[in-house]
Amino acid sequence: MLLQHGAVLIILAFAGKDDKITKRNKIRERVMPKKFISSIKTQTLIMLKNVKYTLKIVPSSKFNVLTSGQPYWRHFYHLIHSIDQWFIDPDNYVEPVFGAKGLNTLDGKPGKILSKKTITKYFKTVEKKIVKYLATLDDASLSRKAKGSGFTKLEYIIGQNRHVMYHVGFIHACIQKETGVWPEYYGLNNYR
Repeated sequence: MLLQHGAVLIILAFAGKDDKITKRNKIRERVMPKKFISSIKTQTLIMLKNVKYTLKIVPSSKFNVLTSGQPYWRHFYHLIHSIDQWFIDPDNYVEPVFGAKGLNTLDGKPGKILSKKTITKYFKTVEKKIVKYLATLDDASLSRKAKGSGFTKLEYIIGQNRHVMYHVGFIHACIQKETGVWPEYYGLNNYR
């Protein structure tokens, strides 16, 4: 008997009628996919761990050094601000108290300089907010559109995971170019 569940094929093979239900349940337990929100949580925790690690390895003395036209701190602020604004609900976003108009973009000169301590504290606040938000979601909620938006919660989450990892990779490439060493990267095999 062949059943299809999403993109996962479930093959049920039975040797005899007596143990039909037991075998079916054992096979389903092995091959049924996790709930989607479980995968979203895992991928987001991996993303956050990569940001935390990358933030840790750039020393305070290098935080205001230009890389690709902007200081390291601004690259970090841009990606943290993005997940703060777009991961949960962009319509109810409130700028951080130390923020300033245009500070989150990577265009032009920033009107102020943010320290590593300020950026790190901001990241920790956003990280807690995201973890708390993910705990409120289930699979059904992922397909709901955010208020005043044409995008679903899932689209915002996936979009931010993609966006942030692009910037983490960019910062890693800048570090590699400067030091000759690629920073560590966390994925499914080593994020715990």
